[in-house]
Amino acid sequence: MELSSGIFTDVLGPLAAFKSLGLRPAPAADVFWSGSGSDATHTTTVSSQHRLLEPHENNTTDTNNDITSETLTLLDKETETTGGGTTIKWTIHGADPDGRRFFGTPDFAFGGPPLRIDVYVPPVEKFPAGLRQRLKPESIVYTARREVPQLAISRYLATQLSKWATETEGFEGQYKSLPFGSRILVAFEEGGDEVEVYLCPDYDVEQGMVGVDVLKGVWSNNRGGIADGDWPEIIDLDELEFQRQLHEAISVVTIRNHTSSMKKRREQKKEWVFKSLVRDQRYLYNELKMFLTLEPHDNVIGRPRYIVTKKGRFGGRRGVCGFVIELFESGSLKQFLLDTRSRCGGGSMISMEQKLRWARQITQALMHINAHAEVGFYPDMKPDNIVLREGKGTMDGVMDMVLLDLEQRGGWFSWSPPEVAYLEYLEVLAAADMNDEDYDDEFWVVREEITAQLEEWAPGSQNDRYHDSDGGFSAPWLALLAERRRENERGLALEKAQIFMLGKLLWCIFEEEPLVRCGIDHELLQDNNNNDEEEDQAKAVVKAFPQFEMTPPEIQDLIRRCTTGAPEWNDGSHRSKGGWVIALRNGKLVPGDTPSPVGGGPCDKDTQAVAMQYWMTEVDRARLFMREMLEFLRGRKDGGNMDGSVAEAECTPAGLETGGQLPRLLGEVRMRPALADVLGELERISV
Repeated sequence: MELSSGIFTDVLGPLAAFKSLGLRPAPAADVFWSGSGSDATHTTTVSSQHRLLEPHENNTTDTNNDITSETLTLLDKETETTGGGTTIKWTIHGADPDGRRFFGTPDFAFGGPPLRIDVYVPPVEKFPAGLRQRLKPESIVYTARREVPQLAISRYLATQLSKWATETEGFEGQYKSLPFGSRILVAFEEGGDEVEVYLCPDYDVEQGMVGVDVLKGVWSNNRGGIADGDWPEIIDLDELEFQRQLHEAISVVTIRNHTSSMKKRREQKKEWVFKSLVRDQRYLYNELKMFLTLEPHDNVIGRPRYIVTKKGRFGGRRGVCGFVIELFESGSLKQFLLDTRSRCGGGSMISMEQKLRWARQITQALMHINAHAEVGFYPDMKPDNIVLREGKGTMDGVMDMVLLDLEQRGGWFSWSPPEVAYLEYLEVLAAADMNDEDYDDEFWVVREEITAQLEEWAPGSQNDRYHDSDGGFSAPWLALLAERRRENERGLALEKAQIFMLGKLLWCIFEEEPLVRCGIDHELLQDNNNNDEEEDQAKAVVKAFPQFEMTPPEIQDLIRRCTTGAPEWNDGSHRSKGGWVIALRNGKLVPGDTPSPVGGGPCDKDTQAVAMQYWMTEVDRARLFMREMLEFLRGRKDGGNMDGSVAEAECTPAGLETGGQLPRLLGEVRMRPALADVLGELERISV
């Protein structure tokens, strides 16, 4: 199956359970547009004589045609303007994993404030056929982040943006006057004869910003409040100097020398991270509150050095647009494991002492966060969210772990404990807004049932604008937090949900694997296999949780206890020979047990049929779990004896039979160890 925008609903999420195997028709090749009315300013059109990579007539059907060195040379040469004026060059730093949003900067914007003006392109299926053939925009999905700027699609965009900006009179002034979080849209006319670029002022981000005084007032009413002395220094966005964009939320900046202070002069030369969000800003404010209420810990990211504010272009109201935190040059645990695997070719390169040190540190970090009893928990454990730094007071080469990202947004399905993932599935189904013809009739019946159940389980609606919420905005995790506040046995479920993710992280550490390769999840898009021959495919098969090769038996047992309830222990529905139920091979999605799709490989319907069967099973399990949870809640409300310890008979709804195939999940959750027990076991093994 070719990569397209449809895979996120048709393959990678629970909506695939109800997708008709007739397959979704390709969208019409109309002009891509997501702007709004008068806010969208059409500034220029790149005419056909300026088109790049015009398809050759004799090879437009050659779908395996690679980008040649001559093509890339053409891209670089075409960047030069022919008008005799000063060329405005662009740098593409990276892109979102779905390839729809690129992080690009014109040369005059370096050293200025980070305005977070991103570049949006059509979905890959809306690219003109010849252009898509040559640029392969879908390669964004599976390319390592640091390699994205060198892709043909990135260089093509840099060229087109340079032409557009250079030919637009007064472009620099227009750009610098845009509201924070505005957009640049790239569109293709029908037939692909013209590329159009639109400058779109967007005031929504600035309008959604919350002022410092408002946040102080809201948070002062929380348990204990936040003292004025605990707030970092407040600085204006103009005091930051943009250097580069690492990904959607992270800009690397330096601090403008706005004072004679020796400390500030030193900080001027140091690179920092400016964290900001142009979507879902509420998570930024929730993370800031976590920073300000959580005590420091060596293995948890430290408090912000500065809080950054900006005065809105419309209305003049000043709000918090982000904060400045430490930059970790050594990178993430995931990148370290990827680099290690490429260097060692399958053997171990990380000492057991180092692995045990990391395991203890990350467990201690979780214990520290959970000691913040009112709102402390960590729901997004994975190697991407852990960075490395040189170990304190150790010999050279020893590294320490630091846990990042305190947004409390929740994680990927492949990492979430089943008691959380099942509820997340149902939220996705209930929120779907699809056309009737896209899904079978059963979907609408199930959706109505799920919507009613979710309202009974956690009434209330989500709102993209920030409002104070202890513990963030993820309904499944907030439900577990509420149980902890009841201070009964069931309250341990929040800690044990995190222990599940810790178990998977321990597997990654001791097996030296950057991915867990469980089920069907967005994570599989980071695991492309480019080997063409079946023999090479066999050699390229990598481990998937819970396969063990490097992990000592005592750690294996600990991981198994931490991940009690994981479907991977009970059946084969979550994995294939190569790990994934659906795999990415040569840039195409195929059933996990099939060889490379070159030649006579599986068709789209084969891939979608496997995805449908997998998600039907998952949705059935999720619906059963929801019914169990509602029975639990109803029993407690009715004054029954369900005080938190869920007996087998009590958590089985009347009329529902499991046939002994799936143990009661709530009972399995209770079998996971506590964080203190995990740390004690790791310390014993480390001696």
